[in-house]
Amino acid sequence: MSGSDSGIDRREILKGAASAFGAALWSRALHAQDTADPATQTRMRADTLWYTRPADEWVQALPIGNGRIGAMVFGGIASDRLQLNEDTFFAGGPYDPTNPAAR
Repeated sequence: MSGSDSGIDRREILKGAASAFGAALWSRALHAQDTADPATQTRMRADTLWYTRPADEWVQALPIGNGRIGAMVFGGIASDRLQLNEDTFFAGGPYDPTNPAAR
């Protein structure tokens, strides 16, 4: 080392940093498990949806997307299924979706 030798080498610093990072991730994972359990929830926000079981069929699924591309997610934990939708599927062919009056 250049200058004075402090007795701490790079490997010890890296071990300490990795241990601290691992401990932080571990404690965060434990906290996430606690907050995800519906039995431990004292009060949920009014806009929170919580279901006791996954959507087994398409008609039970909730739509996700932004209006141009979307999906219905269903099938359960062991095998998720996605039914995708894209706006040009129903347009009848290629088209330019931009508004000509937009600036």
